[in-house]
Amino acid sequence: MNILFVIGNGFDVSLGLKTGYQDFFDYYLKQPSENEVIKKLKDYLHSARYDTWADLELGLGMYTAKVTSIDKMRCVYYDLSDRLKEYLKDQENEFTTTDSITSAITSGLLYPHAVLPIGVTNAINTYRSGMQPYLIDIISFNYTNTLEKVLKPILVDKDQTQLNKQTVLRSIKHIHMNLVDTDVIMGVNDDSQILNKDFLNDELRRLLVKPYINQQLQNLVDTECLRLIQNADLICLFGVSVGETDLMWWQAIGDRLQKSPLRILFYAYDKDTAIRNDEIIGKYAEYKSLLFNRMGISEPSEDQKARVFVGYKTRLFKV
Repeated sequence: MNILFVIGNGFDVSLGLKTGYQDFFDYYLKQPSENEVIKKLKDYLHSARYDTWADLELGLGMYTAKVTSIDKMRCVYYDLSDRLKEYLKDQENEFTTTDSITSAITSGLLYPHAVLPIGVTNAINTYRSGMQPYLIDIISFNYTNTLEKVLKPILVDKDQTQLNKQTVLRSIKHIHMNLVDTDVIMGVNDDSQILNKDFLNDELRRLLVKPYINQQLQNLVDTECLRLIQNADLICLFGVSVGETDLMWWQAIGDRLQKSPLRILFYAYDKDTAIRNDEIIGKYAEYKSLLFNRMGISEPSEDQKARVFVGYKTRLFKV
């Protein structure tokens, strides 16, 4: 059985790292800059009041309408991404893992369904029955290497690590590169998310359009991640906002759902406090609808709905 985890910034946040967009935004505004072009970007971000990283990336596409040349767009993009790398490196360096954290993450990888309602747990247990060995791969949207840091005590082999007798962790892929790399990939999903069409060309695409950047770099990480999705039997989405700037990945998962018996576990989180039964049931419906929308399935069948499970504010990966 091929099990794929897709993790986002919520993973780092759950471990106590201050890697949310608002954390970085507060830091970024305090960084001195004499460049008027960068000052204007900061004024724009201050007025926009974005909440998530996906909001920021969409905002970069819209900000193209406020600059007069690709050189100016490159100037603000480089400043933003360089400061982001500095900030995230500091956060990563301050984080210290423990045996308890390693154990909690390992347990979550082995039994991701165990934190969900008993009906879901039973359904996934039945689905997994007889499908050993369990082969786990992870696609990380994060630039940090927090996951590798946590799992280092058990990562004895760079190719694969035996988590228990029937479960192997095969790979961790950073689809947008990581802090070890010279640069990171930040931006939009496609041309439609770039507002200024006057200088929309390959020069701007290689700065802002994430799938185009991966394709042109020819590092094949995008090809490998698509292959993992296309062969997955169970996909677990944790710490991701399923934002529009990563539509290609949600649509690839949607395509897999329509062509196979795939099960999806979507671990949702927000700042609301839903404690009443009707509120929690409403959250399940809200996030399932959001996911189907992002996957490009406007009218999901009853069978497809039954194969997507939402967990709301679960204790997956919690110590």
